[in-house]
Amino acid sequence: MIRRLMLFIALVALSCAGQSQVRAPKVSHQQPGMDRIAQVVLYAKVDDSEVGDFDWKVRKVALSRSDGTQASILDSGTSITSSEFSRYQGLLTVSDFPPGKYDALTIFTEKIVKEGSSVAFPMNTAVLTLDHHFDVIAGKAKTITMHVSMKKDPEVSGGVRPVIRIEDENPLPTGELIYVANEISSNLSIIDKKVGHVVYNVFVGTTPYALSADHRRNRLYIADRKEGVIYELDMNTQHLVRATQLDYVDEPVHIEPIPSKDLIVVVNYGTDTIHLIDAFSLQVTSTVEVGDGPLYAVYSAANDRVFVLNEHFGTLSVVDVSSEEPAIDTTLTVEMQPVSMAIDDNKDWLYITNSGSTDLTVINIEKLGVEKTITIGMGASDMVFDPFGRRIYVSMRTSKQVICIDPYTDVVLYAIDLESTPGHLLFDSVDKRLYVTLPELNGVAVIDPMKRNMEDWIETGYRPQALAERF
Repeated sequence: MIRRLMLFIALVALSCAGQSQVRAPKVSHQQPGMDRIAQVVLYAKVDDSEVGDFDWKVRKVALSRSDGTQASILDSGTSITSSEFSRYQGLLTVSDFPPGKYDALTIFTEKIVKEGSSVAFPMNTAVLTLDHHFDVIAGKAKTITMHVSMKKDPEVSGGVRPVIRIEDENPLPTGELIYVANEISSNLSIIDKKVGHVVYNVFVGTTPYALSADHRRNRLYIADRKEGVIYELDMNTQHLVRATQLDYVDEPVHIEPIPSKDLIVVVNYGTDTIHLIDAFSLQVTSTVEVGDGPLYAVYSAANDRVFVLNEHFGTLSVVDVSSEEPAIDTTLTVEMQPVSMAIDDNKDWLYITNSGSTDLTVINIEKLGVEKTITIGMGASDMVFDPFGRRIYVSMRTSKQVICIDPYTDVVLYAIDLESTPGHLLFDSVDKRLYVTLPELNGVAVIDPMKRNMEDWIETGYRPQALAERF
């Protein structure tokens, strides 16, 4: 069923609770001068429990200074439920916050109960203070993750005590980097290409899924598929710059930047819409209803159009973004279950992979019609175009391969076998390497297209999805 929902957006001051389902975070409107205010993004993750499934009712969370003063991160109450937060890192709040140096995190507990029960566990204290140094910087977003272990308290009969480990974001990597969004472990793995392995992890969101880099501004945009939050990360410092909650949005699955317009396009699978978002403020400038089940978008600078693939009915929505009110210009029918696209500026062609057919579709962008099809086999998934070698690389889910295609002669040149089902692809424009996520193996394969083999294997977080690069 196609869901049509109206969307409004504002900069975030949100609070979310996590009983068996996570409630939508609250949103507040940004006021003038807010660029000098900081943000604190607070997550929780349940690592283990000695008392089974529990529901920790938290009344307030604050950061404390050395002089004893406190600033509240969250003061409207929330719940940390083991059944929810043991699988995913859960978002508790994104809060506007006074910048400064803080020395401790303090948690005020209302009660801890057995999940599904109203009987509280006995506790020694309702206030938990953890010494930790935090630098909260004006105009930046500070990420804090509380790793919760619920232990039995030997000093109290039948009692419990929360044990908290704090993970605090500290920027490390520089140079040429590959970013990997790990959907299940709630983080980004940052790969240093020179050393060939993950050198740092940034915890962000609950289910980070889509990535896109704006290399002109050195910004990375991240979409949380479950929470509907868009994050902006500074690729110079690896700090989050800001976060924006997209209300009434279901499953943002793709981000496409339009640097020349200072816009980013967010594709929302569940609401059958795309958002055009201002890249500086992360405010939504317009919303366009497209087809059923949109999965992917690309921008064509030649005719100022955004092409959006709609999976369910095999259509391509062509959105004119040249006017003040962007709208669908035309809709084309393609093959069954289209999933990915790439533009070839040399030929003014748009390539489309179709997981429900054996063909790759080639669209003539100028004529807005099908130029030809290329037979490549069943199970095509993601695709990238190498503008230097004029080759297309496609991840094939059915055969567990990556294939190389010459789109000008319609020939599949070779296939590289993988140990698991391939996911997303990234063509490294500097080293001319192909990066392939393998979600079932929690890693990334590195392919040398010249030697036609896999030359490296890099372990990442759990269920890696999208990829992005920093030059």
